[in-house]
Parts: sequence; structure tokens; C-alpha cells
Amino acid sequence: MNEQSENSELTAGERHQILSVKRRRILLDVLSNQSTPVELISVATAVARQESAAENVTERTTRRVAISLHHTHLPILTEHQVLDYDSESNRIAAVTVDLPL
Repeated sequence: MNEQSENSELTAGERHQILSVKRRRILLDVLSNQSTPVELISVATAVARQESAAENVTERTTRRVAISLHHTHLPILTEHQVLDYDSESNRIAAVTVDLPL
């Protein structure tokens, strides 16, 4: 059985790994509504708002989300070529794969 999707180079297992984490699903949803490039802190704020279902989130919460995105989630998505993240400038330059959420 071929795991490759017709419109994506990701296997079913890779898609599952990417989408199995709620924070990554929220991140991809946030990015789908923004034009790139976008600053990490801006994305982290939007992710924190969705996670907490609150319009205002603390700077501490935003910083914790940004650290999690920077060290865990963005590298995984970059490795799978879902997006292009520049860790030196903390900018997400492009979303390269459209994953169904």
C-alpha cells in the first residue's frame, strides 16, 4: 500500500505525526490566515489566544508558546518541508504544504 498522498509528498505517517499535536494544528490554522513572512512572536500570540480561548494573553504565556514553537514545533514542520522557518531571524517565511486540518 502506498502511503504517499497524490497532492503531497508527506506519507500518511508523517501527516499523522504533524497533525497529532494540538499546538501544531493550531499553528497551521493560524498560518493559513496570515500572509508570510510573519514574526514568531506574532504567531505565538495568535496560537496562545486560540489555546486559551481568550483575546488577551500574558506576555509570559506568549513567550512560553514562542519557545515551544521555536524549539519543538517549527523545526519539525521545517524538517518535513511543511513551512520555511528561519530560526536566526525568528520568521516564518513560507508555508509550503497545505495540510487538511
